[in-house]
Amino acid sequence: MEQLKPLLPHQVQPSLVHGNFWHGNIGFSHQKPVLFSPACYYGDREVDIAMASLFAPLPDDFYRGYESIYPLAENAPERLDIYRLYPLLVQANLFAGKYIRDAAEQVQALLK
Repeated sequence: MEQLKPLLPHQVQPSLVHGNFWHGNIGFSHQKPVLFSPACYYGDREVDIAMASLFAPLPDDFYRGYESIYPLAENAPERLDIYRLYPLLVQANLFAGKYIRDAAEQVQALLK
């Protein structure tokens, strides 16, 4: 499938990912960042970046800071679009409504 080609040449270095990384699972304690409600596994670190930008994107400074320390690999934007589909499908399955439309729109965008 042509739309999945950005995944094929990508050499993933397995990283411990949060698995449910969005602004609702980030907080601060004593002025230090804290992550909670993880669904951790080893996978492509780009899945956390995709998730972070999906429902309520983090501030642009977060993405700039991340890129300055650990730049994303080539073709990351195309992969992020693919990686956003799974959490949308999960939300659609659990909550229906708007998420079904969002998932359908994401599939249509990927098929173009």
